[in-house]
Amino acid sequence: MWRKGDIHTKSAGNMRGKVFIAILVASLCFLSSCSSAEKEGNKANSNQVPDLPVSSSSNTTVITDTTDPKPDTSQKDAASACVTEFFDADTISSLTVTEQKIEVKISYPGTSGEAVPDDWSAVCENFSAASNSLSEDFSESGIKNIILQLVDSEDTIMLTVLNGKTSYSKYETFDYSDNPPTISLEEFNAIQTGMNLQEVTDIVGSPGTMISEVDLGMGYEYRTVMFQWDGEGSLGANANVTFQGGEVISKAQFGLE
Repeated sequence: MWRKGDIHTKSAGNMRGKVFIAILVASLCFLSSCSSAEKEGNKANSNQVPDLPVSSSSNTTVITDTTDPKPDTSQKDAASACVTEFFDADTISSLTVTEQKIEVKISYPGTSGEAVPDDWSAVCENFSAASNSLSEDFSESGIKNIILQLVDSEDTIMLTVLNGKTSYSKYETFDYSDNPPTISLEEFNAIQTGMNLQEVTDIVGSPGTMISEVDLGMGYEYRTVMFQWDGEGSLGANANVTFQGGEVISKAQFGLE
C-alpha cells in the first residue's frame, strides 16, 4: 500500500519528467527553425553571383599596339588616284570596285558620231595603258578583271578594254579565229547593261544561240530575246544574256571559270 509521501514523490517525479519533455520539444523546435532559416539564406544566396577573386595567373593577354597608325586608303580611292593619272577627273562617269573587278566608265562627249575620231588610236592606247596600270596596282588584291569603257554623250559604249586588251571598238571589226565560241568568266564579267548583241558577240567571240523570244507586238523596244553560250569551266558551264529593245538588261551564268 502506498503511503502519502510516496504519492507526493511520484507526483514530483512526474512533474519533472513533463518539464524535461517540454524543454526537449522546445529545443527541437528552436533547432528546426534555425535550420530552416539557414536553408532560406542559402537559397537566397544561390541566386546571386558570388564575387570571385582575380587570379594573378590569368590566361588572358592584353596586347597593346604601339605602332604609328597608317592612313586607311580604300581600294576605290586607290583606283581613282590611278585612273586620274590618265583621264581628267570630270570625264570619269563612274568607278566601281568589287571583290572581283574594277569597272570604270569614261565619258568623252566629243567622240560621238559615226566618223572615226582623229586621235582614236591614241585614245585606245591610253585606255590600254590605264587598264594595265590598274592591273599592276591591284595585282595582289584578288581582283581578276579590269574593265574600262568609253561612252559618248548619249552613254553609248564606243570602246571596251578588258585587262589591257580591246574587246570592243565601235570602229573595228574583230577576227574571232583566235577566240573560241565558248564564254569564259572574264568575258561574262565584261558584258554590261546597255550593250547590244554585236558588242556582246565581239567580247565572247560568237553570237551564241537564241533560246527564247517574247514579242508583245508593242514595238521593237518591248521585244525580249535571250541568247545562251556554252561556258568554259566546270561540267555544264553556260551563260545567258537577255536583251530588250536590242540592249542587255540582265545576264546569268553557271560554273564559269
